[in-house]
Amino acid sequence: MTLEYIENPVIVSHKSRLIIREVLMSAETNRWIVVSATIAKTEKDRTSVMNKMYQARKTYAKYTQLEWAVHEGIDNYSFIVRKTESK
Repeated sequence: MTLEYIENPVIVSHKSRLIIREVLMSAETNRWIVVSATIAKTEKDRTSVMNKMYQARKTYAKYTQLEWAVHEGIDNYSFIVRKTESK
């Protein structure tokens, strides 16, 4: 058996996780931040964004200072989050 090596691998991180981490660490309070957005505006796109929002809400439930929403734009849907004042 021979081992296969790779130089300079491109390691993919979950984009939403990185954005949420950045929001928690350094985002401005009470400003909405786009986590992800759809290309089109179909019912399937809306469902996909809603599912992402609900999953993130469950995953990050312990961070009570985060507020989640879905923004309905002119031609797309966006999954958005903001950091609120600590309660």
